Amino acid sequence: MTRAITIAVLLAVAVGCDELPSGSCDTSAASSVTVSVVDGTGNLTPADDVTYDVDNLGEVGCDPLDADGYEWVCGYEETGEFLILAYVGSSVYDATVSVGMRADGCHVESQFIDITVN
Repeated sequence: MTRAITIAVLLAVAVGCDELPSGSCDTSAASSVTVSVVDGTGNLTPADDVTYDVDNLGEVGCDPLDADGYEWVCGYEETGEFLILAYVGSSVYDATVSVGMRADGCHVESQFIDITVN
């Protein structure tokens, strides 16, 4: 790789989406809500399933980030009022969070929440 190409690649990596010129957005999809399922002491614990509903439009499944069901991604580039439901055994735990757009208008302002289960 030539030196000019190496420098161009390093600059592209260092700049990131926040530094792109106005009106220039990348094509990546930002997660709306990332959910960690934790027990009462804050340790990660598995959920059988996690779903979300944005603005009462209907329940949709979240994507597990790991095979153990500890962390989940609920929506990509969706905004609004999220109701997150974590299913653990016969119990259902919930949390709500609001997701808006970032100031640059390119992506959502990703939210990170914990749902505590007993």
